[in-house]
Amino acid sequence: MAEIRWGHGLSVHGVDCSVHGVDGIVSSPKTPDSVTKTAKKEKKAAKSPKYEDGVTPNSELYKMILLALQGKAPLQHDGNGKVHIGNGVWISEKTWDDKIRKANVSPSIAVRDVMSKIYTPTEMAERSLEGATPVKPYSSGQKIKKKKMTPQKTEAVLGVYRAKTVAASGSEDPFFLDLAVSKKGKDTFKYKLKEAASALKPKD
Repeated sequence: MAEIRWGHGLSVHGVDCSVHGVDGIVSSPKTPDSVTKTAKKEKKAAKSPKYEDGVTPNSELYKMILLALQGKAPLQHDGNGKVHIGNGVWISEKTWDDKIRKANVSPSIAVRDVMSKIYTPTEMAERSLEGATPVKPYSSGQKIKKKKMTPQKTEAVLGVYRAKTVAASGSEDPFFLDLAVSKKGKDTFKYKLKEAASALKPKD
């Protein structure tokens, strides 16, 4: 009969064929740090942010816009000189062809051009990304709460930024793109809105 001893390892007929553990419990080999980090990244990427019904996130919209930038698939056309960039947002075909689509137009400039076509200067001056009351009131002391940009328009414009970033960098790494959108993309948004507000702010 085979001799089996439990302790620091498993022995059959005196031959050590164990994986050292603690008193009969075979321990699992340690997972390399690189594997653990990769698993964490994949898990994070798998988590989809929550969006309101009817809103497609920029992380999905950019694919359609990128194909159009590359000339592989045109954007939807309304037959009246406008093209669809997602979430029910339309811009003029001329703006798309003359500005957005050009390779030498940076992602930030593309965002500014799109915003100027979907909002009037007054509408931009009255809005912010999250909706807030200006810290500095007008000379009268009045503070006017700004309207929050709709998620449909926010994600559509950021979809353009994301697609232009891919076209310029050649990278579709989701972590790189998420960082670019959350930092510079949204900063461009805020700057454009602030610029519009400053231009229309009553003089003291």
